[in-house]
Amino acid sequence: MVVSMYVPALVVILNYVLNFKRNVFKNNDLGLRFIGMKYWLIAPIFLFIIIASTYMIPFLFNTDFFKNSTEILTTTEKTGMGVGHWFLNLVIIFSINTFVAPILNILMLLGEELAWRGFLFPRLLCLFGAKRSFVISGTIWSLWHAGGIMLDWNYPGHPLIGNMLMILLCIPMGLIFQYLYAKSRSIFVPALAHGAMNWTAGNFIMFVVARS
Repeated sequence: MVVSMYVPALVVILNYVLNFKRNVFKNNDLGLRFIGMKYWLIAPIFLFIIIASTYMIPFLFNTDFFKNSTEILTTTEKTGMGVGHWFLNLVIIFSINTFVAPILNILMLLGEELAWRGFLFPRLLCLFGAKRSFVISGTIWSLWHAGGIMLDWNYPGHPLIGNMLMILLCIPMGLIFQYLYAKSRSIFVPALAHGAMNWTAGNFIMFVVARS
């Protein structure tokens, strides 16, 4: 799964080298620049708020949606990052996975973002306009996950509905990531946002009550 995330960027780089005969860093048209630094902080926070909000919606209708404090303490202590209090454990884990993990895994996240935000969308925009480009790029991005969904990497046990849900996820998230890229003009920003989304969502899943 990890190796597969590098493939989209590898295809882009090979296109530049073998087809376009251009340096990937020339003219910075893939956003490989260390600018827009305030968005490097804003992006993970923004994605944390979005993911947290989506998990709060079912909680409003069912207060048993999440584990209780004792169960959360047990779960968080198993991670090895616990300090003995369930709330402080949550703060530590979410902070690390929202801000630190995306930075440590930035190369892996660039594997996708260089392709979808840096390369694909700008070219679709020239052909189809903004609205259709968001739908097309989001659909392509979601279909990239189809193999993983069939292997139960996402939505385990639900390959058909999982692919449908992935399309519904990738189109709006693609819009958000593209906005962050446009504002910052740095491909590192949507990559950090992508990482914050992945790890934050993974955190929340740990604290949802399992149901048969």
